[in-house]
Amino acid sequence: GTHGRSVVMADPPELQLVREEEAADIEALRAELKEELAAMPQYPDLVGDLRLLRFYRGNKSSVPAAAAAFRAALEWRKEAGADELRASVEDVAWGTCPIDGMKTIIECLPMDIDGGRSEEGHIVWVEQVGQVKFDKVAAIPDAEFARGWFTMMELRSRVLDDMSREKNRLIKVIQVRDLRGLTAGLYGQLVANPRMVSRLHGVISSSMKGHPESIDKIFLLNVSKTFSGFWNLVSPIFNDAIRKKFTFLPYPYDPLPVVSACGVAAIRSMVKGAMDPGWTVPGTFQVNVPCGDFVEVGVDVPAGKALSWRWSGDDCEFSVLS
Repeated sequence: GTHGRSVVMADPPELQLVREEEAADIEALRAELKEELAAMPQYPDLVGDLRLLRFYRGNKSSVPAAAAAFRAALEWRKEAGADELRASVEDVAWGTCPIDGMKTIIECLPMDIDGGRSEEGHIVWVEQVGQVKFDKVAAIPDAEFARGWFTMMELRSRVLDDMSREKNRLIKVIQVRDLRGLTAGLYGQLVANPRMVSRLHGVISSSMKGHPESIDKIFLLNVSKTFSGFWNLVSPIFNDAIRKKFTFLPYPYDPLPVVSACGVAAIRSMVKGAMDPGWTVPGTFQVNVPCGDFVEVGVDVPAGKALSWRWSGDDCEFSVLS
């Protein structure tokens, strides 16, 4: 008779949990931080091996650097009251955004914190940055903004570690930020507002300091020529590891890199955030595309149904992703 043989492919190193060659260093890190870990709330995502692993890999696999970064994060947690925030999300489900402060932020900056899953299982987080309402963001009191954002980060860390244990691989977030609609005037408005710059700095630095190796990739879509000045302002805030995670896609952006990394669901989420006409199949519908612009449309086509299209106008380009 014949015998079949199955081949199990190992995950790439960055997806694997504590690897054999890392085990001794993780134990050494735990021993170095023994007192600090014992004094912390004993949530797995705060004191478990996955927490230590993220600090270890996020600091060039150096035990001394990881220990120093962990202690710096503890100082930030004390200042931000992060342990209290972590306790408040122990039984909160992901994807519903039930956090009051975060609801207010999303009203000003449309986002889908659960915009799909990548093939590896990473959470896809989609932000419609081009639709941000700067005046409403500025109107949120600093303490309320910080509490909402930091609480969401505590929830995200808990969920990422829960998913990592479930899937036996290190799960992170892929961020997709659509800059379409941000003009030179809006960039100037942000740069000229010290309070907004300080708030942006706090969001970025707290994520890196308190939640290392939580981000897999960051896509910036529809990047305009005027973005370079803003990037020169904010890029120094990021460390080298985070800067390497960025992919810049100029206007009009090519969706293929996003689909390859995140799946079609990310595009569907962006389309829904930008324009959700409520089209259904079967049916007939139309959309007008302004000269020099582009429009993305998401349509759910049931099994057994077909989708056809036609267009009129000069110098048009058209593509379909399924």
